[in-house]
Amino acid sequence: NLRLLGEVKVAGMTAKEIKRALGQGAFLTPATRAAAVGKLRDFQEQNEKLNKAIVTFEKFSKSLFEDAGSLTIEESINGPNFEFTIQGEKSRGINNMQIFCFDMVLTKLIHEKGIGPGFVVHDSHLFDATEERQVAKALKVGLDLAKELGTQYIVSFNTDDLNKFSPS
Repeated sequence: NLRLLGEVKVAGMTAKEIKRALGQGAFLTPATRAAAVGKLRDFQEQNEKLNKAIVTFEKFSKSLFEDAGSLTIEESINGPNFEFTIQGEKSRGINNMQIFCFDMVLTKLIHEKGIGPGFVVHDSHLFDATEERQVAKALKVGLDLAKELGTQYIVSFNTDDLNKFSPS
């Protein structure tokens, strides 16, 4: 049950699909083998960076919630697919904190590469529908990360909301 994978076919496959096809007895010509090996090598090189992003997301989510959330990154032909999970009832507030954690991950990883603007800005809408306790924790996480990286963390709030979010 050998099947020949053409160069065009390999170009449209993810690394996982290539591995599966090879495991099922697919045959590659020398030209398609080079394309497949290159694609697999690229995915393996990215794997270390992806694992760092996943661990960093867990760290930030653990600082906001009792249980650490998870970040899953799946390869696809169109680029990576990101899925975030933070334990608790699915709500706008939880979704907003997933965004917050991902922003913190991006800020940290971009800074480590020596690129980026040197600041993060969050609008008050990110904290709408989020428990005050979580908002206070998030503000502290943003401040701590800014201090660690030597960057700025800027948040806009309505003045009547400021007293609600002071850490306890």
